[in-house]
Amino acid sequence: MVGVTHPLDDPVGLALRGLHAAYAVAAGSALRYHPEIGPFAALAPDPGPGDWADLAQLLGPDGGAALLDPPPLPPGWSVLGSYPALQMMGPALHGPGDEESAGPARSARPTTVAPATDAVRAPPGVSFEGNGARPAELHTEQDREDARDLAGRTEPGPFGPRTMELGTFLGVRDEGRLVAMAGERMHPTGWTEISGVCTDPSARGRGLSSTLVAAVAAGIEARGDRPYLHVLEGNRGATAVYARLGFTVRRTMPILVVRPPH
Repeated sequence: MVGVTHPLDDPVGLALRGLHAAYAVAAGSALRYHPEIGPFAALAPDPGPGDWADLAQLLGPDGGAALLDPPPLPPGWSVLGSYPALQMMGPALHGPGDEESAGPARSARPTTVAPATDAVRAPPGVSFEGNGARPAELHTEQDREDARDLAGRTEPGPFGPRTMELGTFLGVRDEGRLVAMAGERMHPTGWTEISGVCTDPSARGRGLSSTLVAAVAAGIEARGDRPYLHVLEGNRGATAVYARLGFTVRRTMPILVVRPPH
C-alpha cells in the first residue's frame, strides 16, 4: 500500500481512524482491529522504519496480522500466509463516473431492512421466492452463536467472536438451523464491505448467498454508502455470483499475514 488516492486503497486504516475507531488497538502510527474482531492491521501511508517498528510493538514478537496490499516487508519480518484477492465494488449509485470517487452521494432509495425483530423485506429487483429464503437480521446472542458455528463449518474468512459488532448481519434458517449468512465489516467513510458470506453445504445450490448479498448491499445503499467486498482470486464461483449482482473488479491485491521479527 503505497500512497492512498482512493478510500479502498486503505480501507482498514481509514476505517480504524474514522468510523471504526472504537474497535481499534493502536501503537504509534500502527492500528489493528481488536483481535476478537479480526486480524486486520494498517500502517501509515508510505511507511518508514518507525511505522514498521510501531506495528512490531503493536503485534508483539509472537503476534501476527493481515495486511492488505502492503509494501515490501523490512528485514526480519515473516510472511505466514499470502492470499491473492480481488477487490470488487458494487454498482455506482449515481451513474458512470462514480467508480473512483471518494464515496457516493446519499441514495434516495428507502431502507430495505426492517427492525431487528422482523424479517428483511426484499430489495428492489430481488425475489425471496423460489429458494425458500426468509432473511432476517441476526442480532440475538443465539444468532451470534449460530453465526460463529456456521462460520466455523464453512470458513468464509476471518470471523472472530466480535466480528458481528461491525455492522448488520442477515441470515437464513432452515427448520430453525442457520444455513446461510452475509454481513458488513470494514467501513471507511462512504463505503461498507460485505463479508462473512457463507452457506452450509446442505443448503447450497438454492441461491441463498446471492439473495443475502443483494439484501445486505441494498441496506448499505439505503444509507448512502456504496458496497464493496474482497474475494479470493481463485474463488471463481463466488466471483461469478458477485458479478451477476453488478459488482466489478477494481483491482487485484495480495492479503499477507505477517509476523514481526522475533
